Amino acid sequence: WADVIMTAQDYASFPETAVIPEADSYPEDVIKWLQPTISAQSDDPIIINEANRLMEMTGGNDSPAFIRTMLDSITSIKWGQPKGCDAINMLHNGGACTSHANLGAALCRVVGIPARVIANYPVWNVPFQTHYIIEAWIDGCGWVPVETSMNRFPQDSFRQVYVSVVTIQDEQDSFDEDRNAAGGVPKWSLNERDVKSGVINIG
Repeated sequence: WADVIMTAQDYASFPETAVIPEADSYPEDVIKWLQPTISAQSDDPIIINEANRLMEMTGGNDSPAFIRTMLDSITSIKWGQPKGCDAINMLHNGGACTSHANLGAALCRVVGIPARVIANYPVWNVPFQTHYIIEAWIDGCGWVPVETSMNRFPQDSFRQVYVSVVTIQDEQDSFDEDRNAAGGVPKWSLNERDVKSGVINIG
């Protein structure tokens, strides 16, 4: 076993509102998190329509307000076991934490909020098993954790131990057949293995 030292992120100064800037104003290493992938299909008309609907409900060009509206919507979708954990499957059929994260990332990307999927070990889950949330880029704050399964924003930093930031390529490879995981689960982010079979769990 190992000790993990964690510090609490202070969100006391987190802004109530923050304008969603033009895409070309983002830092170079952030703008890539606006692109669609096979698991976060932000270019699909179904996802685009849903994002636009949520933006209308938000009532303005405000990233924290959009994220809160989005969380209310996706956390109301039933949990289920669809054939894939991608955003579209989540929207239609429900899903697990991976599905929530993929849908949250896709919806944010549609409206111009960079979002990346995060693999982590939540401190409330014993034994540790990979859990997925997202980080959204808030202008003036940087990357802010968003608990897409439990409707927490900003998510307290002490609630999870980060395993990895899921790369765009890992999202694109999330339906590869040469692995033991449900489609939509990022390719290289799962670390735990089933004790009996030695294969990767789906998280």
